[in-house]
Amino acid sequence: MPAENIYRIKEGDTLSDLFGQNWQEVAAFNGIDDPTKLQVGQEINLNLYDYSIVPQGQESQEQQLSGEDEFKSGAADWATSFFREVGADARDVYEDLSASSIEDDDVFSSFTNSPMPTSLEGMEDIDSSFQMPEETPVVTPVVTPVVTPVVTPEETTPTPEESSLSSIAKQIGLPEGPLKTLIKLESGNVGYDIKNPKSSAYGKYQFMTGGTKSTGFAYAKDLGYAGKPGEDLRAWMTPDKQDQMFVNFTKDNMKGMGSLPKDTFHIYGAHQQGLKGFKEILSGNISETRAAKIKANLNGTGQDLEGKQLADYWIKYWKAKTN
Repeated sequence: MPAENIYRIKEGDTLSDLFGQNWQEVAAFNGIDDPTKLQVGQEINLNLYDYSIVPQGQESQEQQLSGEDEFKSGAADWATSFFREVGADARDVYEDLSASSIEDDDVFSSFTNSPMPTSLEGMEDIDSSFQMPEETPVVTPVVTPVVTPVVTPEETTPTPEESSLSSIAKQIGLPEGPLKTLIKLESGNVGYDIKNPKSSAYGKYQFMTGGTKSTGFAYAKDLGYAGKPGEDLRAWMTPDKQDQMFVNFTKDNMKGMGSLPKDTFHIYGAHQQGLKGFKEILSGNISETRAAKIKANLNGTGQDLEGKQLADYWIKYWKAKTN
C-alpha cells in the first residue's frame, strides 16, 4: 500500500460520482458527516480496509489492479454492496472474504470461473428501504465586482452676464479673457449703472458722457441717439446699448491699431486713453493735456514725473495691471 493515497476535492465533485457504491465507506473513513458540504481542496484519505479505493476515472498505472488483487477488490466491492442492503457490516464481509483460502489456486480458479451477480433482482428478503441521500456538488461562489458609477458633471446654464460677454467677444473677435480684465479695471464688473464720482464716466464700460465731443455721445449718436446737448445721455444708455457701444468702440480701436499687438494691455490702453492718446503715450512724446490725463489714471502715483518718464511709468504701471 502506498505511503500516501490522497485525493483532493475539485469543483463539482461528489462522493458518489468519485467512488460509486463505495462512497459511504469513504465518507465514514474520513469522518465526513454531511457529504453535501465538501470543500474544494479537501483531502480524502483513500487507505480504506488496507486496499485502495481510487476515484472513478483517476486510476494511475501503479494503482491498476491485476490477477488476484483485481479479483479481491472486485469481490470485496460486490460483497460490500450486497451485504449493505441485507444489513451486514461491510468490514465483517471483507474480513471473512480475506480469511478464506483465496490464495489457493483451486479456490481462486473456482471463484474466477463463477460469474458474479450483477443485481439483487429476485431477492425478496432484502431490505430495500435504504436510499442514497442526494448530494449537492461543490460550487465556488461567484463574486460580482463592484462597479463604481461614472458621474457626469451637470451642465450649468451661463448667467446673463456670461452670455453677454461671450456674445461681445465673438462680435469683436477677441477671447473673453482680455475683455473680462478690461471690464474689471473699468467698473469692477458690478453692473451697468456705475457712475464715476470724479468724471462723467458711466456704465459698465465707463464711457464719458459729458458733452457732444465725449466718446459716449459719439457712439450713442452712431446708434441713433437723438438727444440734445445737455440732456442726460445716461438715461438712454440701457445695458444692451452699452454693450453695442463697447463693441463698436473696441472694433474701431483694433482697426486703428494696425500692427500693434491685440493683447489685454493694448486693448485696455486704447479704451482708457482713446486710440490717439494711447499712441501718443507709446511714442513717449506727450502733451501737457495728455500728461494730466495720464496722472489722473495712476491712482496717485507718478505725480512728480513728466514727459517720457511719465509715459514710461504709465506703460509699466498698466502692463502690470493687465498681465
